[in-house]
Amino acid sequence: MIRLKSYFKLHPFAKASALLALFMLLFLLLMGFYFPAKGANGFSSFIVAFEFSKSVSEINSLFWGMSPAEIKSVDIGNILDFGFMISYSLFIAMLYKTGSKVFEKKWLLIGIPLASIIFLSDFIENLTLFEITKNYLAAGNKTDLILLLKKLHIVTWIKWGGLAFSFLLFAIVLATQRWFYLILAAICMLPTLYIIFLSNASPYELSIFTDLIFISFFALILFSFIFKKSELEKSFLNNKF
Repeated sequence: MIRLKSYFKLHPFAKASALLALFMLLFLLLMGFYFPAKGANGFSSFIVAFEFSKSVSEINSLFWGMSPAEIKSVDIGNILDFGFMISYSLFIAMLYKTGSKVFEKKWLLIGIPLASIIFLSDFIENLTLFEITKNYLAAGNKTDLILLLKKLHIVTWIKWGGLAFSFLLFAIVLATQRWFYLILAAICMLPTLYIIFLSNASPYELSIFTDLIFISFFALILFSFIFKKSELEKSFLNNKF
């Protein structure tokens, strides 16, 4: 117990991250039981294909051959996703809040409203996904489905784009530390850099983009557990930002 207290004292980001990272992993594992394991419409993941669906034909292709019970299972996965979004949004908010104190950078507090925007967009995204499955199962009006897909497109990009931007901002601080954190900073910059140079946002490219987001999450969780106060290094870049 004493060693654990000493560890958390030396590692300012670890205390909140430990519990939140555990919840993130738990909800990811649980969602895996309800979302189809195989990808769809050229995406490596079913749920990513669902979130980035843009047309009625893509929705029809996505759910083709699935029974009503299997589609309802997707809804259960999305219910569990509320727990995941709460966990990762709090992780981002706590990361920035702690970072503003540890690095003495008040501008890092921008990460708190940013995390709120990401959470809100993900929340609306999930509600929209529920409406889409409801419409599909009821063979509803195609016009309504088209409007839902337009709404989905906006909130999905706000969520994923917001995540990429939040990682990019924190990478600025990571880049001021020792060489290992420079590697983590580079990883956190990849989603934004990749999305900038996307040629046509194909399913293959979007799958890589979302994979980079999850890799960046892992990099920040790793940072949270290994960073020590004693590792703070003053540099020109650190003083500048």
